[in-house]
Amino acid sequence: MRYTRPADRNRRRAERYPVHANVRLLCADSMTGVAARIVNISDSGASVESRVPLKPGEVVYIEVRQFQVYGTAHVNRCAAKFSGYVAGLEFQGSLVAAGSDPGR
Repeated sequence: MRYTRPADRNRRRAERYPVHANVRLLCADSMTGVAARIVNISDSGASVESRVPLKPGEVVYIEVRQFQVYGTAHVNRCAAKFSGYVAGLEFQGSLVAAGSDPGR
C-alpha cells in the first residue's frame, strides 16, 4: 500500500507570509539584473514572480528596498505561470538590514 501525504499538510520548514514588494535580483552566473516581485516570504526563503526565468541551481543577490534588506539566495525551482515565471528561493543565511554591519 502506498502512503500519500494529506493535501493540506505543509512540508515547508518555516511559515510563509504573503508579501507584495518589488525586489531586485542579480544573477551571479550571468551578472544580469532582474526586476521581480515577492509574493510570499519566510525565515528561510521566498517565492518571487518575474518576467524572465531564473535558472534552478543559480545563486542570486536579492535586494528589497521597501524593507531595506539584502542578501543571497539559491534558486530551488522556477516554473512558467500566466505571463511570467514563479521562482522558489532559499536564503543563504539571513537577510541583512541595509546600513548594518553583516560581519558583527
